[in-house]
Amino acid sequence: KFGFNSGLRAEVIFVNTKEFMIKWGTKNAINIPTQRMPGGIPIRSFGAFQVKISDYFILIDKIAGIKQQFSVEDVKERTLALLDQLLLKWISREGKDIFNLQANSFDISKGIKEDLDMEMIKIGLTVTNFTISSFNYPEKIQEMIEKNASYEMVGDVSRYQNIGMMDAMEKNPQGSMGNMATSGMGMFMGMEMAKKMSDNINHGDSQRSNQSNNQSNNQGNDESGNNTVNNNSKFKCSNCGNELEENAKFCSNCGTKVQVKSDSPKTKVKFCSNCGNKLESEAKFCNKCGESV
Repeated sequence: KFGFNSGLRAEVIFVNTKEFMIKWGTKNAINIPTQRMPGGIPIRSFGAFQVKISDYFILIDKIAGIKQQFSVEDVKERTLALLDQLLLKWISREGKDIFNLQANSFDISKGIKEDLDMEMIKIGLTVTNFTISSFNYPEKIQEMIEKNASYEMVGDVSRYQNIGMMDAMEKNPQGSMGNMATSGMGMFMGMEMAKKMSDNINHGDSQRSNQSNNQSNNQGNDESGNNTVNNNSKFKCSNCGNELEENAKFCSNCGTKVQVKSDSPKTKVKFCSNCGNKLESEAKFCNKCGESV
């Protein structure tokens, strides 16, 4: 209208109000203090967050006079300058186990989102979501964590070692591990054989002792329950265990009748039931008292 010589100036600014996702990662390792390691544990982390413009008037007022353009990269640069401090703050506060921060990543992310949103709102932006994908430990500490986790899963470390020895012998049977196992197996087999021989000897002695005791117990008793004994041998009463004289007919302690067993199976010895007199095998009456036998 004025031939481009007007003193008035008009500008058109385009603002994109959709939600953007920005990936982030720590530039340098963050030293997290812990009681076990006074110098702290260097930890790295990465993840993503979503941001959108909540008040474009504030954004234009704060940014338009400084920059011709304000892009996602500018937001990322502004955010990364704060993340290291926020991570250190919320890991120290919510990291219950410094060696398993992933278990508390939700609480850590929630705290960082609140603090980061308070900073972004100053330029008309809002953080709608903040996530932590992973925490990275130094290589040596990561190996220790993995080894400790494997031992916890196995439970019985000695059994795990035995399995490892068996695997080593299968892969290299002629190696030192295989030779040691062969020697140990030979010693074990020898010990087992010696143990079995000792058990057999003790078992045989026990059987012979039991047989001797049974013969001794059966020697003094016949089927009728009376005292019996072979000729020319000492014996005890089967009822009370009292020692009897060689020619005793009755037990002097309990009165149980004594019957003598002849060495010859054809000889049959009879005694009078009234007086105990020794009778001939064919006698029908006692020749001492006249009692019928």
